[in-house]
Amino acid sequence: MAECPEKPLDTMHLSCASHSFNSDNSYVGCIVYEINGQKQWFLNGRKCKSGYTALMDVNTLMQMEGPEKFGGDLHRLAFYYLFDFEVIPDNVVGDAFRIVNGVCEYESGVFVPIECQEATRKVLDKIILAWKDAGVKTGILPKQRNYPVWI
Repeated sequence: MAECPEKPLDTMHLSCASHSFNSDNSYVGCIVYEINGQKQWFLNGRKCKSGYTALMDVNTLMQMEGPEKFGGDLHRLAFYYLFDFEVIPDNVVGDAFRIVNGVCEYESGVFVPIECQEATRKVLDKIILAWKDAGVKTGILPKQRNYPVWI
């Protein structure tokens, strides 16, 4: 388990690569805290920092070319979609979850976990509520993309 960052996260950011919410669909998601010990990184054309959060529609991911090479592991497929890595590196510290029937369930073993998951998961709950609300009302992502974190 990775330690919480010395300087706690200021914000969690909902990626613009996320898919908008539809109550009929299921989703997988991740929060990435660091890659290779870095709190900020640039991968696959995305500038990211600790707290990067993405929510991906399972049906959309399954329609991508090559989902079979991930053996049904939707988190690996989502990570590939976001960062162009076929294998999630061992040095990725994060949290993985899925949303089925509107309920968020956390997955273990996808990333190296972080000690302060409880605090960031409370913020994730707020992100998911805003994401669902925007999806139902407008069919797009919420305007607010940065969410403050108090750890």
